[in-house]
Parts: sequence; C-alpha cells; structure tokens
Amino acid sequence: MATQRNKKTRTPTQKPAGPAQPVWKQPPPKPRKQMRRHQAIGPKVAPQNSVPARGAVTVVRLAAKPRFRVREAVRLYGRTALLLLVVIGCAVGLLALLHLPQLTVMATTTEIGGSRRNAAEDVYAAAAVEGRNILLVKPADVARRVMEMSGIAGADVHVRLPNRVLIDVREYTPLVAVQGITTTLWLSADGAEVPQVGGKPPLTLKDRSGMSLGASQQTWRDLLPDLAEIQAARPDVSELFYGNLEGLYFVAPEGWTVWLGNGGPMAAKLALLDATRREILARGTHPNVIDLRYSATQAFLR
Repeated sequence: MATQRNKKTRTPTQKPAGPAQPVWKQPPPKPRKQMRRHQAIGPKVAPQNSVPARGAVTVVRLAAKPRFRVREAVRLYGRTALLLLVVIGCAVGLLALLHLPQLTVMATTTEIGGSRRNAAEDVYAAAAVEGRNILLVKPADVARRVMEMSGIAGADVHVRLPNRVLIDVREYTPLVAVQGITTTLWLSADGAEVPQVGGKPPLTLKDRSGMSLGASQQTWRDLLPDLAEIQAARPDVSELFYGNLEGLYFVAPEGWTVWLGNGGPMAAKLALLDATRREILARGTHPNVIDLRYSATQAFLR
C-alpha cells in the first residue's frame, strides 16, 4: 500500500535542462504592458445619514479671506469716476445744446406758403413750433397738426438748420355756398368745409326743404357730385335751390323753373333742357315748369 501511494504522489520527472544558449541567440524579452490606473481625486463626501465614529476628529478648513489690494481698488474706483464724469458731461452738453437760442424756432424763422383762406398766423399757431428746438421738431407731426385745420387739404413741412421751418399748405377750393335756415357753409367738391374768407364759391345752394341742420348737412354732401357736374356743364347757372319735391332746381333766364331731381346724369339732363328750350321757343309756348326729374331723354312741361 505504501508503494502504491508513493507511485500516485510521485511527480513526473522533468526533462533535464539542455545546455544554456548564448545570449545573442536568446529571443528578446517581451515588453510588459503598462497599465495606467486613473483614480478621481476629490474630497471625500460622507454618505448621508452617516454618524461619525466615536473618537473621530472632523477637520473643517475655512476659506482664506481675499486680500485687499490697494492698487486694484484705486483702478476700479478711478474708472468708475471717469465714466461717471463722461456721462455727466454728455448730459450737460446735450442740455446746453437743446437750449441754444441759435437752434430755437421762432415766428421770424418760419415760412408759410400757399395759405390764402387761412391766416398765416393761424397756421403757425396750429403747427405748435414756437420756442422749440429745431432738433426736436418732427415734420410729420407738424404736418398732421396743420392738416387738422378747416379747409387744409395737405401740408409739406421741411426743417433747415439752424432754426428754419418751411410749411407749404394746400387748401380746398370751395364749390358751393350752402344756405340753410340758420347757417351757411362753404363746401369743396370733396365735402370738406372751407373757411368763409376770400373769393366766394361759384355756386350757391339755398335749402328750401326745411330740414334740421343735422339732417341737411348729409343731404348737401350727397348733392356735391351733381353740383360739380352742373357747374362744369352750365357755368352760367350760379344759383340753385333744393326742395323735398323738386330736388335740385333753378330758374332759367326765360323764367321757367327747371326741376332736375336728385341724382342722374346731370349733363344729359341739361343737354335735354337745351333741346326743349329750342322747341319751346319755336312753338311760342310759355310753360312754368320743365320737369327733368325722372328721365334724361324726355321732358315734361307744366
């Protein structure tokens, strides 16, 4: 038994090492792979709800106080003071510039052109540029204020240094003077009210309808296209009337009353009137009324 145990535990015999080879015949040693180990370096944070061990010492490091450097403080305060002085100087210079008398607009430095029915003093007052600095005058705002005046159709405003303001206005031309029961208005072909100064309008319309002022004004404006057509076709007709039954009407030189009505081609009605006049004179009749209210091709005699 002992013999068998010895046989089982006997290690195999190793081959005897051969003769050592020369150094120059031996293969070079294999280079070892260098392993780099990276480890994050940082403060160790104790896990939450952890209790320091008994006897452990906790070291608390206080942040170092920054040093007060005199040179840096002087530089900072010096730059701040210099910037503040520059801002104050700019503000003072701007205020002085805005109050220079050479840049102040006055009536003597303002030129107003095209104003015939509106007084130049009224246009200057509406412009609201008296005593203002030329740098603060906005031409668009001045033109808007001037156009709010009665009878002004448009305005062109230009500014020139040092303090000149040029205002060129365009006024409405009156077409008709409408005479109501208690009031009289001058209206242009566009329906704008024109100041009652200067030359009178070519037409006069007398309202015989008896309407109130509020209702009659809209009726007058509705009749403006017809009135403009009548004035262009018959410049000799200067006085017209308006009634609820007749509409527009006027009295011819022969004494006839011509009813034109409301709306319709006034030029065609007036051409029919000329043809009817020749026929009446040829017949020798004397009608009181020539009714053209309903047709531009047939006249009714009354």
